[in-house]
Amino acid sequence: MKTLTATAAIAALALLTACLAGVPAPVETQPPVSQVRVIDAPEDPADPESDLRALQTAVDHLPWIEDTCPREILGPTLWKDCAERNLQALQEGLPDLSFIASADRDWIEGTCPREILGPALWKDCVERNLQVFQEELPDLTSLDVSAMPAAPTAEAPEEPQRVAEEDAARESTDHPTTTTTPDPLRLSAPATGERWLCYTGFRIFDPDPSPPVVVLTREGETDQAIGPGRILVADVLYDATFRIEGLDRRWDWNDGMDSVSIEPSGGAAYYNFRLLEPGETILQPTRHLSCEQG
Repeated sequence: MKTLTATAAIAALALLTACLAGVPAPVETQPPVSQVRVIDAPEDPADPESDLRALQTAVDHLPWIEDTCPREILGPTLWKDCAERNLQALQEGLPDLSFIASADRDWIEGTCPREILGPALWKDCVERNLQVFQEELPDLTSLDVSAMPAAPTAEAPEEPQRVAEEDAARESTDHPTTTTTPDPLRLSAPATGERWLCYTGFRIFDPDPSPPVVVLTREGETDQAIGPGRILVADVLYDATFRIEGLDRRWDWNDGMDSVSIEPSGGAAYYNFRLLEPGETILQPTRHLSCEQG
């Protein structure tokens, strides 16, 4: 009777291997034992029923192995290694979680999800976590939070000194004389003088006008033809020289290399004298502007 049971075990092992390999199972002849020992037989040949129980466990978990070792992704070599690893884990036996508390069991099952891990990884994950429950877990209820040192507060870094840079800016007409700002209102109209806001287009046709690109002020008395002025352009504030030329107002800055001239109608032109070639006396406007007092 024992010999018959062992023969049946070998035949069943061949059937399982054939299912996993996707080939027809042998019918008339039995393959050599060396070809079907994906699951090692027990060392004790007097107990062939243990081999059948291991085989039954592998057959029951066949869908689990197939999901863990997908043929459409793995090649033959990787698939063989994956299948043998997981069959070995099933033969050794899976951990039993029925003897622990339900809360601890749910904790482990959430940590080691069967739908993600294969039999081998699931077995290793569960055994590691079961080992922890045999030890003493830390008690967080005795933790005294008030005794813990307070977290250090971040101190605002000191603002670097920029005195030398500001002094250099005041000494050069090519640099701003005060801080930069994108707000044209910071260059407010002087108490005695006037302020002009200039745009790159005709505001009467612009339903959503953009901020002025140039802000100019006349700082001196209005009855003086020449006096100080200021210009805010590209968020940089410059000192300028203001003068009346016929009917037009004119501002010059950067040692006369830049100039804006405004007609009484508000039409304006910007001149960049750096573009004037040697020997030339006439320079065309670099840009036309539309200005208004404000």
